[in-house]
Amino acid sequence: SRNSSKTEQGKAQIEYFNRFNTALLCLIFPFIGFSLGISSQRAKSRNIAANSLGVLIVYYALYFAFIGFAKKSQIPASVAVFTPTLLLMILAYFSARRLRWLA
Repeated sequence: SRNSSKTEQGKAQIEYFNRFNTALLCLIFPFIGFSLGISSQRAKSRNIAANSLGVLIVYYALYFAFIGFAKKSQIPASVAVFTPTLLLMILAYFSARRLRWLA
Protein backbone atom coordinates (compact mmCIF):
# COMPACT_ATOMS: atom_id res chain seq x y z
CA SER A 1 0.00 0.00 0.00
CA ARG A 2 2.97 2.29 0.58
CA ASN A 3 4.00 1.91 -3.06
CA SER A 4 0.44 2.80 -4.10
CA SER A 5 0.46 5.99 -2.02
CA LYS A 6 3.82 6.98 -3.52
CA THR A 7 2.37 6.49 -7.01
CA GLU A 8 -0.66 8.61 -6.14
CA GLN A 9 1.60 11.31 -4.70
CA GLY A 10 3.66 11.29 -7.91
CA LYS A 11 0.52 11.67 -10.04
CA ALA A 12 -0.65 14.53 -7.85
CA GLN A 13 2.69 16.29 -8.22
CA ILE A 14 2.58 15.86 -11.99
CA GLU A 15 -0.91 17.37 -12.05
CA TYR A 16 0.18 20.24 -9.80
CA PHE A 17 3.14 21.20 -12.01
CA ASN A 18 1.05 20.75 -15.18
CA ARG A 19 -1.20 23.59 -14.04
CA PHE A 20 1.72 26.03 -14.18
CA ASN A 21 3.14 24.44 -17.31
CA THR A 22 -0.10 24.90 -19.25
CA ALA A 23 -0.05 28.64 -18.60
CA LEU A 24 3.53 28.83 -19.87
CA LEU A 25 2.67 26.85 -22.99
CA CYS A 26 -0.16 29.28 -23.79
CA LEU A 27 2.50 31.97 -24.07
CA ILE A 28 5.27 29.97 -25.74
CA PHE A 29 3.45 28.15 -28.55
CA PRO A 30 1.98 31.29 -30.19
CA PHE A 31 5.38 32.98 -29.96
CA ILE A 32 7.06 30.05 -31.72
CA GLY A 33 4.30 29.94 -34.32
CA PHE A 34 4.75 33.63 -34.98
CA SER A 35 8.52 33.26 -35.28
CA LEU A 36 8.29 30.26 -37.58
CA GLY A 37 5.61 31.90 -39.71
CA ILE A 38 7.46 35.17 -40.15
CA SER A 39 10.84 33.57 -40.87
CA SER A 40 9.32 31.10 -43.31
CA GLN A 41 7.38 33.85 -45.06
CA ARG A 42 10.53 35.87 -45.59
CA ALA A 43 12.42 32.87 -46.89
CA LYS A 44 9.46 32.01 -49.14
CA SER A 45 9.42 28.51 -47.70
CA ARG A 46 6.35 26.32 -48.04
CA ASN A 47 7.16 24.20 -45.01
CA ILE A 48 5.53 26.43 -42.38
CA ALA A 49 2.96 23.82 -41.35
CA ALA A 50 5.51 20.99 -41.42
CA ASN A 51 7.96 22.92 -39.24
CA SER A 52 5.25 23.85 -36.75
CA LEU A 53 3.91 20.32 -36.63
CA GLY A 54 7.44 18.98 -36.18
CA VAL A 55 8.01 21.25 -33.18
CA LEU A 56 4.70 20.15 -31.68
CA ILE A 57 5.41 16.43 -32.19
CA VAL A 58 8.92 16.66 -30.74
CA TYR A 59 7.64 18.62 -27.73
CA TYR A 60 4.91 16.11 -26.90
CA ALA A 61 7.18 13.11 -27.52
CA LEU A 62 9.66 14.52 -24.99
CA TYR A 63 6.87 15.50 -22.62
CA PHE A 64 5.27 12.05 -22.52
CA ALA A 65 8.64 10.32 -22.26
CA PHE A 66 9.58 12.44 -19.25
CA ILE A 67 6.14 11.92 -17.67
CA GLY A 68 6.66 8.18 -18.05
CA PHE A 69 9.95 8.47 -16.18
CA ALA A 70 8.28 10.52 -13.46
CA LYS A 71 5.49 7.96 -13.03
CA LYS A 72 8.16 5.30 -12.48
CA SER A 73 9.79 7.64 -9.91
CA GLN A 74 12.98 7.82 -11.95
CA ILE A 75 12.97 11.62 -12.09
CA PRO A 76 11.12 14.29 -10.08
CA ALA A 77 7.75 15.44 -11.40
CA SER A 78 8.90 19.05 -11.71
CA VAL A 79 11.82 18.04 -13.91
CA ALA A 80 9.54 15.86 -16.05
CA VAL A 81 7.02 18.60 -16.63
CA PHE A 82 9.28 21.61 -17.08
CA THR A 83 12.24 20.17 -19.04
CA PRO A 84 10.41 19.94 -22.39
CA THR A 85 8.96 23.40 -21.77
CA LEU A 86 12.41 24.80 -21.01
CA LEU A 87 13.71 23.33 -24.27
CA LEU A 88 10.75 24.91 -26.06
CA MET A 89 11.55 28.27 -24.47
CA ILE A 90 15.14 27.99 -25.68
CA LEU A 91 13.88 27.21 -29.19
CA ALA A 92 11.54 30.22 -29.00
CA TYR A 93 14.39 32.47 -27.93
CA PHE A 94 16.68 31.40 -30.75
CA SER A 95 13.94 31.49 -33.38
CA ALA A 96 13.10 35.06 -32.31
CA ARG A 97 16.78 36.02 -32.39
CA ARG A 98 17.02 34.76 -35.97
CA LEU A 99 14.35 37.19 -37.14
CA ARG A 100 15.41 40.50 -38.56
CA TRP A 101 13.03 42.75 -36.67
CA LEU A 102 13.96 45.98 -38.43
CA ALA A 103 14.40 44.61 -41.95
